[in-house]
Amino acid sequence: MGRPTPYMIHRLMERHNIMNAEYVAKVGDTRNDMLEGKNAGCGINIGVLTGVGNADDLSDADLVVDKN
Repeated sequence: MGRPTPYMIHRLMERHNIMNAEYVAKVGDTRNDMLEGKNAGCGINIGVLTGVGNADDLSDADLVVDKN
C-alpha cells in the first residue's frame, strides 16, 4: 500500500534503526506526502512548493517552503 499509509516510512525507520517517528522529518510536494507523514507520526512535515503541489495541497504541512 502506498501513500498516505505510513508503511513506507515505518519500513525505512526499521531499516535505519529509528525507533521513534518523532525523530523523522517528512518532506514532500503533495497532499498525500503530508498525510503520510502525519499518519506515520513524523516529528515534522515539510511541504515544498517546488513540485506539483500548491499551498492549498500542503495545508496539512507543519511548514511550507517556497523557492523564493
